[in-house]
Amino acid sequence: MTASLEQIVGYTGPLLLDFDGPICHVFAGYPATSVADRAREVAIRYGESLPLDIAETGDPLAVLHWSATLDRPDVVLSMEQEISGAELRAIETAEETPGARALIRAAAKSSRPVAVVSNNSAGAIREFLRARSLADYVSSIAGRPAGHPGLMKPHPHLLTRTIGDLGSEPGECVFIGDSMTDIEAARAAGVRVIAYANRPSKVELFRAAAPDALVTSMGNIADAIR
Repeated sequence: MTASLEQIVGYTGPLLLDFDGPICHVFAGYPATSVADRAREVAIRYGESLPLDIAETGDPLAVLHWSATLDRPDVVLSMEQEISGAELRAIETAEETPGARALIRAAAKSSRPVAVVSNNSAGAIREFLRARSLADYVSSIAGRPAGHPGLMKPHPHLLTRTIGDLGSEPGECVFIGDSMTDIEAARAAGVRVIAYANRPSKVELFRAAAPDALVTSMGNIADAIR
């Protein structure tokens, strides 16, 4: 990496944040594996066979993303409804990520637009921000595009749409995410990316992907903005 964290946030304006991970742990009190099971049941009910990786994943959004390969709008719609309802229930027990609140408030205080760009549903994101009194600090929310799971990250669609809505250019923005798909989406959109390794196992994985910066605490970014 050729620039420090302070330089990266100093070079950029709008701050784009993934939701599940950088802002909160959506399924902290509502097991994601059970949601993934129900999403799989939708596909099976419609007569679809599951590939091994989808049959075994505990990530409901991975199951939804796979549904884009089926060319079955009916399956996609039913699966989205199942997962969106579960996300809204999960928000009631979601755990706020340490340092996330300080980061969002520091960015807003520095007159930077803050946007949430996520594969989670916009409704769940809005409810979390409202319930945690963070909504007033966020300029834009881009949840997964209804009916088009193929446009979920790592596709750059959500990032490029958000950047356009903010009236910005990719080079003016920085995106914070906690997954390889976030890094891939940022690269495809031409946006600087800060990788948040919220588990030790992610550090080397992310380092190999060469993000613009790598942190293990959201508080590190808040401090850099201050």
